[in-house]
Amino acid sequence: MRRLVPFALLAMLFVPDAVPAQDVPPPPPAPPAPAVQTYDPAYLVRYWYRRFLGHDPEAEVYTIGWVRYLRNGTAPQWVLARILGSDAYYARAGGTPEGYAHALFRDLGVTDSQVEAYLLEHEEQVEQAIRSHGRRGE
Repeated sequence: MRRLVPFALLAMLFVPDAVPAQDVPPPPPAPPAPAVQTYDPAYLVRYWYRRFLGHDPEAEVYTIGWVRYLRNGTAPQWVLARILGSDAYYARAGGTPEGYAHALFRDLGVTDSQVEAYLLEHEEQVEQAIRSHGRRGE
């Protein structure tokens, strides 16, 4: 009998009517995603500091800084953008626009080909941003 089970299963694949239709209820819907992301703000900020700035955050970061923002409902993306836009990150990246851009893309996992594709796709916007930045810097 055991020897026949694999053959029977194989036969059912080729003969769809071999298995009678059953009233099987559909699976229950997935539960809704939680409205609030569950994470530890202190751990997240400490991780970002270690990864992107190379050191632990100062004590005031936990009491009046980024952790407080996160605990009050600020989006983590906003906080990370501020850390990556900080003078400390810019200095760690070499203190030049080229070094900063290279470090930012590297740290965020963006490949050179992705950057080139983006620049080609958005060439006009990039040139406009460069022109307007040049005017402000003059």
